[in-house]
Amino acid sequence: MSNGPSPTSFILRNGELIPAQEPSVLLGDAAIVQGHGLFETIKVYAGKPFALQEHLERMAEGCERLALTAPSFDAATESIEKLARANEMISAGNCRVRITITGGLANPVVFYETSDCPEHPETAKVMTGPFIRNERSLLAGIKTLSYGENAVAAQLTRQAGATEALWSNTQDELCEGTWSNVFVRINGEWMTPPLTSGCLPGVTREKILILARKIGIEIKETEINMVSLETVDAAFLTSSIREIQPIFSLDGRTLRSMEISEIASLKDAYSALVASSL
Repeated sequence: MSNGPSPTSFILRNGELIPAQEPSVLLGDAAIVQGHGLFETIKVYAGKPFALQEHLERMAEGCERLALTAPSFDAATESIEKLARANEMISAGNCRVRITITGGLANPVVFYETSDCPEHPETAKVMTGPFIRNERSLLAGIKTLSYGENAVAAQLTRQAGATEALWSNTQDELCEGTWSNVFVRINGEWMTPPLTSGCLPGVTREKILILARKIGIEIKETEINMVSLETVDAAFLTSSIREIQPIFSLDGRTLRSMEISEIASLKDAYSALVASSL
């Protein structure tokens, strides 16, 4: 990091740079009153956002559902560059950019902010619990600001001494993690919940599916009954910030994730993909 402003010195609100400490959301904003809004989190490597187009496409799909307008690729690129210069992060190390669209008062408000990437341990300690996604919900599969369920789940997860929790859907099928997508190996076969499960269409998830095909690893998108998690012998989580994180234990049962060559191969392939984009 440079010795200049911290990653959160400035944010961008509707194109205007303002100090991050300055109040920026009004009490009557629809995001506060109704949770009306969306967000995307993009990892930045050496000043360059990775897979920005894919994140914006997902945001556009969510905006269509919520009657909001997503920024264009050019507008988002210009905004991120402007914010990166203000926060002196063009040549800094890895960080993250969050784009938030709120319902506003009369008109939506678009925010851009940068911050350090949260640190994730090398492996995850995962639990299952009373966490259920409604795959038929209007909000299923989009990154809405209505994240109250996630906040409660995160608190319960920490209290249980775990780092991530897995959610089922209303059919008692595996859906996703609180903040991640999940891949599991059962009887030697790799699989991940399909988008019809209600899971987020993760950008990293999709990258992994493409990379797996390229390097000869078969991963099925298929329904996974929660009971079958008792037979999982290896698994990993994916998200833009954590990238690929092997699961060390699931509900107190140690998995073999760190011994599985396919996970190492996917991690190497993903790192190469990121490097090629810089």
